[in-house]
This record gives sequence, C-alpha cells and structure tokens, in this order.
Amino acid sequence: MRMYIGITDKDWFEIVKKEKCEEVNFWKPGNANFKVLKENDIFLFKLHAPYDYIVGGGYFVHFSFLPIHLAWQAFGIKNGIHSLNEFNNRIIKYRNKNGMPMDNPQIGCIILAEPFYFADEDWISVPEDWKSSIVQGKQYSIDTAIGMKLYKQIEERINRNVVNRRLESHIERYTEGITKHRLGQGAFRVAVIEAYQRRCAIKRHYLFWRQLILGHMQRGGRILSIMDYC
Repeated sequence: MRMYIGITDKDWFEIVKKEKCEEVNFWKPGNANFKVLKENDIFLFKLHAPYDYIVGGGYFVHFSFLPIHLAWQAFGIKNGIHSLNEFNNRIIKYRNKNGMPMDNPQIGCIILAEPFYFADEDWISVPEDWKSSIVQGKQYSIDTAIGMKLYKQIEERINRNVVNRRLESHIERYTEGITKHRLGQGAFRVAVIEAYQRRCAIKRHYLFWRQLILGHMQRGGRILSIMDYC
C-alpha cells in the first residue's frame, strides 16, 4: 500500500474540517497529472510551513481534470472554498505565483473519500526524510521502515477515536484491493460527467467517420464498396 503526503493551506484544511466534509476535492491549479496512488490508497494532508505537520487525510478515489465551474458544481465547499468567486481568485493567485498559464479552463482534481481530521494535539510531524524543498508532496510505502512508521502513527490516531474513522486491517484491505470506500455525491457526479464526455467523444468520432465515409463512397455518381478503402 502506498501513501502520499500532499501539501495544502491551513485555511483549506480548516474549512473541510469545520464542515465535516465526507469527501473532499484536493485540487491542483495546474495541468499536471496525478498517477501516484491507486484506488483506496491513503492521501495525507500536510500544512505549508511553518506548520510542518500531517493533520489528516483521506482515501484516494480518482483523479480528473475538470473545468472550474464543474468542480464547483460537483463539490462546492468540499473544495475547501466558500464560493465560486473565491475559488476562481484562489486559482488565479496560485497560477500567478507559480508562472502557470492563466487561460487553462481546467484544474486537477484529486478526489478523496471518507476524509479524517486530526485534533491539534494529534498532528504528526513530517517523516525524518522530508525535505523543506518539496513543493507538492511525496509518496511513501508501508514496505519501507519510514512508511510503516508513518502508517502506524495514522492507525494509532484513528483507532484511538481521535477521528470518527477506523482502518480495520488496511494492510490486507488495500494490498488486495478487496474493500472500496463509499463514493460521495461529488465523486459520483464526476463519474457521470466523465462517462457522458466519453459517450459524446465516441459519438463525435462515429459521426465524423460516418460523414467521411459517406462523402467518399460516392465518386462520379458511383457508390463504392467499403472494400475499395482496404
């Protein structure tokens, strides 16, 4: 099983924690893909310095590129933002800061199910191999000593009922991929949107080739056989 520590703002975390969101969109302002985790792996929240602590996490469901307005429609405050206008302003701020293209209509959406939020006294210090130069995040595996230590720290806090979640033998669960976490409404909407987009893409592809073939099958008033194109 893999874990990923992603860096986020303190106010983003405080909003989703206060709202007790049962799913969250850990969004990215740029167009970089995210292929680190498999479904049900653990994604952890680490605050920006000077708060070098892991403060919670969630279970990876899916990564998707979405137009900003659709990300807001699907998740609303689960984006860790109070309004669509604030959402747009925050994206512009990060893109300006990092020299990203401003005309990109999409953002990266790391969709997480059943997030857990640690109380302040249970925040976890970053692992000993964490570097201050890390900008976005770092992955860990329970196959390493550092990764297993981190995993046990998370397990301990959850099993102590610091948050209202339990791991329930995650090593077997996530290694074998037997159990899936409950899909939230936002994640379900994204799945529907992507299925619709795929269907539209297939339909557009079909109509394009249908028109092309019909246009080319008629030459000099003669209808050609499809075999003429083989």
